[in-house]
Amino acid sequence: MSEASTTNDPLISVLVLFHNLEDCVEYCLDTVLAQSHDDFEVLCVDDGSTDGTHAKLETFASDPRVRLLRLDNRGVSCARNAAVEHARGTYVTFVDGDDVISPRYLEFLARALEESGAEQAVGGFCSVLVQDGEPQSQDWSDDFSYEKLDREQMAHRFLYGDTIISPCCHLAKRQLYLDNPFPEGKVYEDTLTFESQVLSCDSFAFVDRSLYGYVKRWESITKPSIASAGQIANFGEAITALGEGVHRQVPMQEDGLVYRTALEYSRLYRLAYRIRGDETADFWREKALSYVKEHIGELRANRGIPKSDKLRFTVLCMLPSRFDQIFSRYESAAFKREAG
Repeated sequence: MSEASTTNDPLISVLVLFHNLEDCVEYCLDTVLAQSHDDFEVLCVDDGSTDGTHAKLETFASDPRVRLLRLDNRGVSCARNAAVEHARGTYVTFVDGDDVISPRYLEFLARALEESGAEQAVGGFCSVLVQDGEPQSQDWSDDFSYEKLDREQMAHRFLYGDTIISPCCHLAKRQLYLDNPFPEGKVYEDTLTFESQVLSCDSFAFVDRSLYGYVKRWESITKPSIASAGQIANFGEAITALGEGVHRQVPMQEDGLVYRTALEYSRLYRLAYRIRGDETADFWREKALSYVKEHIGELRANRGIPKSDKLRFTVLCMLPSRFDQIFSRYESAAFKREAG
């Protein structure tokens, strides 16, 4: 990564977004500041929190690597765009304020980018459970390796869930996000920008190690998410945009796209089912169910799809009225098993 600035600006900006996450600030930033790589800044963005988040962030302000940016609450896309504007690094990566990262996160992504000459470095992820208010400790790998992939190969990894469709666990030039900002006023911005921010690149260094810890809480399993009709419509638009982008950029990934679309539609179906009687929600619920039914044969035949997701699609087709209830119970049981 020979393009580092000769000024005092850092090579990498870690952009961490918070909104009403006072219980998460310490454990998240502790992992961000424990990096083995040393040429970075941490820009903490408080997106209009109304709890004690900002006070917690201020306790980290004495660290010379940390800067704080306080905004009025205008949503994730606006906060991310503001973070990119204020970043000082040549390269940026995003971390959600309720997640954790490996101490090798920056080291491995930066090293892969430098050695490969790729446009973007991407890492793997894992689920991290919270117990008694603290994420479970992780045995992060110290073994470094990567694969240099072209756009087609990287799209396959994304579509089959080897990593997340999100700017988290990516390392790319700040200019990429300046040229392709997040869509303000929209939700599901990660899916909406997949084509412009990811598939616009020709080469990737994929670090097939868990570097990013996506934190799961019992409350998020037991308390069903309730979305507005507008959010459901945004979700449907994002799924459509994902399909159109993949068709344009990587048309050979049709099997992976069918799987990913069905998976996203099954998630949309659950949200839409919870507000039945709304015309918009009803439209997208029926569209989601119709898509999965239309493709159920190829979904069952695709050997790359996990058995759990094949079961998901089968249940949706056979028992659509009980799908949300069944998978809520399944997720609760899976969480308990993982928690031991």
